[in-house]
Amino acid sequence: MFARKFWEQLRFNDEGEIDVAIHKFNMEYQRYNQLVGNNVKPGKVEDQVLDVDFELPQRYQQGLRRDHSMKIYWLRVVRQQSERARAKGCGTIYLLGHEIDLPKRYINQFTLTKLDITRGILSIMVEVEDNRMEVIKEKELVLRNANFIN
Repeated sequence: MFARKFWEQLRFNDEGEIDVAIHKFNMEYQRYNQLVGNNVKPGKVEDQVLDVDFELPQRYQQGLRRDHSMKIYWLRVVRQQSERARAKGCGTIYLLGHEIDLPKRYINQFTLTKLDITRGILSIMVEVEDNRMEVIKEKELVLRNANFIN
């Protein structure tokens, strides 16, 4: 990453410019490492509970109305943490209790994952060279407890 994001993209006139750029790179890399810690394997589903006084807002008491804007986004880092992933030679992300396999070339890269709730489609995207988001995997992921009304 250092070579690709630093040496291959920047040009310097003197050592002072290099020192400033390295300091900036190190600060950004520290922020990156803090985000990486957010991609941990979740505990058991029964350990993930809502507050005892949690109630759905009144407008959702009878069910959810289908709305094109009903999407949830996550940032995840592709890892190869499980024995299964290492044996298969792939990377994985953990999301909603699922371990999702991704090609090995994406290990240590950020993904933007989008769940379109009304369509039940999970899209996993990465940023490509021209700053576009490219879908690398899509799968059906229907929320079992979603109670939609028309």
